[in-house]
Amino acid sequence: MITVVAGVLKKDGHVFLARRKRGTSFERMWEFPGGKVENGESPEDALIREFREELGIDIKVKRFICRSFYSNENVTITLLAYEVNRVSGSITLCEHEDARWVSLPEANRFELIPPDIEVVKALTNVL
Repeated sequence: MITVVAGVLKKDGHVFLARRKRGTSFERMWEFPGGKVENGESPEDALIREFREELGIDIKVKRFICRSFYSNENVTITLLAYEVNRVSGSITLCEHEDARWVSLPEANRFELIPPDIEVVKALTNVL
């Protein structure tokens, strides 16, 4: 089982979604940015590292949102989603081909990676 983290970045009532590049797992699908938790790393530290690597920004992890699961014939994933705030830096796409700020209802119209569908549901129930 692989543990991954996702960060929900909010601005002006919108959430940030990024589109995965061709040639990656879930290619060209949309996601909340994040990535794998490495050995000895906390989920919060993994999010901070991943946002620096993928988007070039520093974040603060605010609160846990939900846990979701995904499994296919090749992998089982546990996704931990957190709300995050940008602390510094300008967003630069290093690992994605596109990004958008969207409302939660709009997020349902994007082809989200399967674990992130549950994150949108959890956010909708909270707001």
